[in-house]
Amino acid sequence: MINEIRARFEFKLEDKLMTQCGKTEPELTEMVRYHFGWHADGEQRGKRLRPIMHILATMALGSTEEAAMSSAIALETFHNFTLVHDDIQDKGEFRQGRLAMWQKYGMEQSINTGDFMSYAAFSILNQNNHELDEHQGILLNQTFTLAGLDVMRGQHLDMRYEKMAIVKLEQYLKMITYKTARLFSLAFEMAGIINQVETEKLTNLRAIGKNIGIAFQIQDDYLGIWGDPLKTGKSVSTDIMTKKKTYPLLIGLNNIQEMLDLWNEPAPLPDDVIGKITNLLSDNDIDTQTLNAARSYKLDAINLFEDTFRQESEAKQSLLNLLSLMII
Repeated sequence: MINEIRARFEFKLEDKLMTQCGKTEPELTEMVRYHFGWHADGEQRGKRLRPIMHILATMALGSTEEAAMSSAIALETFHNFTLVHDDIQDKGEFRQGRLAMWQKYGMEQSINTGDFMSYAAFSILNQNNHELDEHQGILLNQTFTLAGLDVMRGQHLDMRYEKMAIVKLEQYLKMITYKTARLFSLAFEMAGIINQVETEKLTNLRAIGKNIGIAFQIQDDYLGIWGDPLKTGKSVSTDIMTKKKTYPLLIGLNNIQEMLDLWNEPAPLPDDVIGKITNLLSDNDIDTQTLNAARSYKLDAINLFEDTFRQESEAKQSLLNLLSLMII
């Protein structure tokens, strides 16, 4: 079911975004197509996790795939706008196995194209949806806007934390709740709005997305140190080398003095220091602590899911499988 939905979604995502781009500015269209991997056959593309979750949640609550399609496309478009700007702000040179947009087309035009994508997201969200009434459309717009503001708050904190010597774990969790988890919670919340659920259920839907989003980020932090590069496509030394403040590294920095002393060297950290820090983290079972934290947030999400989605359906089972397989 998921693969079929993903294929239909990808087709409609491309169609809607190309309509937004129009034909007057071909270079802008080229940049959007390049970022999404539509410029050539066989190019790597995103997993489309957030929109797939949104569509499945909408269907599992009783509505249709088509009712969720515009909001799913808007969600994925907005998410990709944040990736374009995040690569610029973090100086990330690659995205999906190819040069990041700003590396290929320049920073100034990439900022503008990212901005274009953010406005395109709202334009798509506000298109007529005959399966929703006017009040639902207003609620979707308000909810989408508030989520976008939270994502910007998260990015603000992320960049601010880069300049701080030490960040507490609680501060980091606040940041990823905004920056990473917020669009997951939006995916579930919009599904509730489309299905006109009661306030208590809407609160639970937000919490499911929030918890699975936090679990997703903590697991990503784990894989950034202990993952298999052949599976993740990421080097296991980059986070430490660049002194990125991730969940396991913050546990170490707040608890291991020897690691703090090593951390005080300027980035990029040399290989011998990377090795020492990795060993300190492993010797203090921080790899296990990190995985257990991700699994704990996942369990909270699954428990809430079972309480919230009572009606059995193929969409519910597919969504549950997706949530379960996201976190190892």
